[in-house]
Amino acid sequence: MPSASEGQGVEFMGRTAGGETMQPIQKATLFSTRELWANMLLGIQCAATTTRLCLATNAGHIKWVRSFPAASISIQRSPVDELRKIFGFLDTHGGELSWDQESVRAVACGVSGLKEHSKRVTSLTELLKLSFPFAEERIAVEEDVWFDLFGSGKQYGFAFLLSTGANFAFRSMQSRFNVGGHGSELSDRGGGYFIGRRALMSLLDFRDRRRMVSPNFCKKICEYVAIPSVSYVTEWHEELRETRDWRRTISDIAIAVVQLSEEENDATATEIIEYACAEINRSVLSLFLTLRNQKIAIPLECWQFMLCGGLALNSRTISRRLRSDISSYSYLLEECIGMNRSEIPSPMVHESTAETVVGCLFAAERMLFPHRTSVFRDWEQGLSLSMRRELVKRAS
Repeated sequence: MPSASEGQGVEFMGRTAGGETMQPIQKATLFSTRELWANMLLGIQCAATTTRLCLATNAGHIKWVRSFPAASISIQRSPVDELRKIFGFLDTHGGELSWDQESVRAVACGVSGLKEHSKRVTSLTELLKLSFPFAEERIAVEEDVWFDLFGSGKQYGFAFLLSTGANFAFRSMQSRFNVGGHGSELSDRGGGYFIGRRALMSLLDFRDRRRMVSPNFCKKICEYVAIPSVSYVTEWHEELRETRDWRRTISDIAIAVVQLSEEENDATATEIIEYACAEINRSVLSLFLTLRNQKIAIPLECWQFMLCGGLALNSRTISRRLRSDISSYSYLLEECIGMNRSEIPSPMVHESTAETVVGCLFAAERMLFPHRTSVFRDWEQGLSLSMRRELVKRAS
């Protein structure tokens, strides 16, 4: 990751809800060692299925990580209301978790499906300002895909996020574009929820004898969601929608579909995965055409791709097809890169294992210490250790 002394990072996560760039907080460099331990950084990840908070010291130590049911954007719930409830819960259990809102000096919040000019940006920013008065202007609210990129040590470039939803994004110092990220209920074709929903539709097709569906597929998916047969799908779905984790449950069906396709070569599962790959292909092509048609400059340092999310990382088929799509459509960007087709270097494709909340923590640190080389290089490892030690708890 580039060091803060190189002048990068302040603009990336340093804008207020109105869009203006925050000024570096020079007084941060005057903190004493004792103050470094006393002043905390907070990362908040509001994903489609889980909201995760991570509190860390300025010295690079993770105090705790805690997960809650989803507080991201959905038809039913607002992340503002959900975060307000979470903060109330933490206030009640503050002694147990060493939670003190007045000790937080910088907050970065990544929300899935959050658009740059959304009213929710303003609402979330105002909530965080009220909740953490000593963070002052060191508050960033962004779409989660940018924190995925930042948490992987890449400030600019492409980030292809395939998890519950699907988001294909590009960011340079001057520009940002994305295809998808509209919410799994509305669109986000090719994501986990999309695949899970297609699997349920296949079960109903089998029940209604609309088309041929693998009996093995029906048996395994019914077992996965714990219903006796396809006749119970509708009732199961209606009951599921009354729970908080309905979206996660449907999205997780994609795990079973991937396994059936890649390990058992099931025809119906493979058909669903191929359909998802076709939708992913369209999204990659759309992003590349948008960049070409708008003549967006792509410096070579931005010619890198980060694959993020459980679906992109755990499906061999989807990962392979994504890499193929990137390579196949690279020629469309020759004018953007400023090279002939034969001169364009092979795109660098990386797999991100960093949690989104790690990117939030890096961003919070950069806002507080814009000119300091990061002391949190081991955050990703520390976060994994925290999870293995069961510091991540689900709160009802």
